[in-house]
Amino acid sequence: NFSIGNFRELIEFLERTFYFHQRSDTSQLEWTAKEIVYFLIENEFIDLDLNDHFMPLLFGRRTSQLYIDPLTAKKFRDAFPKLEKNPNPFGIFQLIASTPDMSTLNARRKEMEDYLDLAYEMEEKLYVNIPYWEDYTFQSFINEVKTAKILLDWINEVPETRIYDAYNIDPGDLYRILELADWLMYSLIELYKLFEPKEEVLAYLRNLHLRLRHGVREELLELVRLPNIGRKRARALYNAGFRTQEDIIRAKVSELLAVEG
Repeated sequence: NFSIGNFRELIEFLERTFYFHQRSDTSQLEWTAKEIVYFLIENEFIDLDLNDHFMPLLFGRRTSQLYIDPLTAKKFRDAFPKLEKNPNPFGIFQLIASTPDMSTLNARRKEMEDYLDLAYEMEEKLYVNIPYWEDYTFQSFINEVKTAKILLDWINEVPETRIYDAYNIDPGDLYRILELADWLMYSLIELYKLFEPKEEVLAYLRNLHLRLRHGVREELLELVRLPNIGRKRARALYNAGFRTQEDIIRAKVSELLAVEG
């Protein structure tokens, strides 16, 4: 927190930033700072003591530790009631894609109708309302749907080369999206743990996180929990009849070496 204990110290700190150097408008700076502080108080990131000193609350402290935008944390917390009632990959991935910390894929004009159709097809799985075409949030929403779809393909074991072709992206683009989604999925779980989590929902989120990390369907979860087994090796083992960790333990080394992948 840069040793900032109150509003006056916050203004003094901001006056030393390049932001203030560009504008040199103290009244505008104070107004902006007040808006931010009110937002943090209203959403229980911080509070004020009797001497008007900032006090970090548990939600705010964990948000800071996770290095996520407070707007991301607020989106997650606001979605928890709906998520608990209907945990599902598409809804969770769209939620992650809607945060300011996530990098989304841009949907081209000719793709918009297809992704809008997908959104309506999956409407019951979403935690937000689908915006109208004329709404200023429409383009962003369609980008989020496209990004959620690529994550859905990934956990359903669509081959990387097919993903590159289908979405017209490079391996680096996919890696960047997966890295960000992994971090945000972890953050979502950590914040959910602060709000009297339901054990079955927490277990679902952890399993989905593992699927996202390895890019596998649910039946491969037990195998990818083993060290040095990724999506391709796990699928090869599963298809060869080694479907549990117990199967691996009982197998002969020669049988495992004979599995391609």
